[in-house]
Amino acid sequence: MNLRFNVRARTDRVVVDVAGEIDTETALDLQDFLLTVVEQRGPRLVVKLSQVTFMDFTGIAALLHVRTATRFRGGDLAIIAPSRPIQLLLRAACVDQVFTLLSSDRGAIPAG
Repeated sequence: MNLRFNVRARTDRVVVDVAGEIDTETALDLQDFLLTVVEQRGPRLVVKLSQVTFMDFTGIAALLHVRTATRFRGGDLAIIAPSRPIQLLLRAACVDQVFTLLSSDRGAIPAG
């Protein structure tokens, strides 16, 4: 299954909605897309995962790589609205404390 992306620019950050399955076949696509967004629009990145139906550890690795890139550039990566299975995976992998995890857009995405 292919991933789908929607990019929304805000005043001080960029929001990327991700939909589909993140696995060994698509994790590099996710990583490359997000790194391109960071390079073109800045290092303050919010990734919305509410429409992600599956993710394995390659998806976590891709998100960690992008987070490192944003931090290197003085920004950060936040994850909003992860589906319940994705929340459980992030917790099982012990990275729920690494990422800023928010349950909804409210407060995470200023109007702009």
